[in-house]
Amino acid sequence: MSCLFQLPASILDPECTGTLQIFGVLIVAGYFVIKRFNRKEK
Repeated sequence: MSCLFQLPASILDPECTGTLQIFGVLIVAGYFVIKRFNRKEK
């Protein structure tokens, strides 16, 4: 998780790009899950 504290320099670090990609995918996936749950409640 240290990569997140080193932004934006960590984007250029090959070891951190994979971590950031996984983190981004989780955020996007979570966003769609929350959207779907909000739709079911209405």
